[in-house]
Amino acid sequence: MLEQTIKIKSYDVHPNGVVKISALQKYMQQIAREDSDSYGATYAKMREANMLFVITRLALEFRRPLCDEDIVTIRSINNRSEGASFVREFLFFANGEQVAAATTLWALLDFEKRSILRPSALKFKIPALNIPGLGIPVQKRLIEKGTVLTPLGERRVVFSDLDENNHLNNAYYSDIIADFSPVSLYDHWLSGLQIGFLSEARLGDTLSVGVESCKNGFRLAACNGRTGANCFEAQATVSKL
Repeated sequence: MLEQTIKIKSYDVHPNGVVKISALQKYMQQIAREDSDSYGATYAKMREANMLFVITRLALEFRRPLCDEDIVTIRSINNRSEGASFVREFLFFANGEQVAAATTLWALLDFEKRSILRPSALKFKIPALNIPGLGIPVQKRLIEKGTVLTPLGERRVVFSDLDENNHLNNAYYSDIIADFSPVSLYDHWLSGLQIGFLSEARLGDTLSVGVESCKNGFRLAACNGRTGANCFEAQATVSKL
């Protein structure tokens, strides 16, 4: 478990003053990495072992908006493994109260083959706390098979989207969701978000984005033109400011 306190910066918020989920994802990713580093599972050591972690699911819910200059403590907990997934929980606190929670699922991959490995293949011992009742329930299917989405446009993956694993970084998926939101985020905010990260997107890939409305928000998916498969799917809860 690792806990860090951050201050929401002016460049981390939308025009409505509410924090970008992508900004929180970057903090979450870094804290998770530093927690793993402390047990020897550094990026360099993982590469030597031909392994990497990738996020496969995110479930995030807010109790109130986080805004510019808020002081937020983020607690990251490697909680357990479920099947082929490592479950890492995040709790967010401001002014002594919990303001948000997230559950993330991570897969261990063979770096070269990009095939999934069992958690038992990890050569580093990262303690699992097995604390019940943390985080947010993760929905396994966000968009029913055969659903016809309304096309919204395309998003091309550019160099600045890439991370050290040479693919579209997970934080930018929520930026795509915000960019294509059918609801104005000037006077609304994303109070909940579930993302299924289904396949990698690489430099030059073109993602075709489609949407459907649902109760209290919308569902969205992006199809990768290179592979013909969905890169991700998402369900967003939208609240009025």
